[in-house]
Amino acid sequence: MKQEDFTEYKLDFTGVTSRDELHDLLARVLELPEYYGRNLDALYDCLMQMPLCMISLYHIEALECLGDYALSFAETMEDAAAENLRLIMIYVNGDLTEEAPEEKQDGSHELS
Repeated sequence: MKQEDFTEYKLDFTGVTSRDELHDLLARVLELPEYYGRNLDALYDCLMQMPLCMISLYHIEALECLGDYALSFAETMEDAAAENLRLIMIYVNGDLTEEAPEEKQDGSHELS
């Protein structure tokens, strides 16, 4: 059985204050194609084509300034992760410089 390459993408939403900034970040970090339409439908389409990867979402609360669009964005990400089984998405509270999650006494791990 051939092992697939695994890519990890880290999206830090700190400082994102507009839809344009959000789509700039997504296009750059996720390495979306030039034809990416910079809207949520286009994002979903691109996410459905992604190979095996994990997308870590840091400081998603920073998107509150986008109002309902932030909720629609989160739904788009979650819908794509539910449909594309090669896509793993996690929400992380903390900054990108953190090392591995701390191990708790029961042996489980916690992302801060």
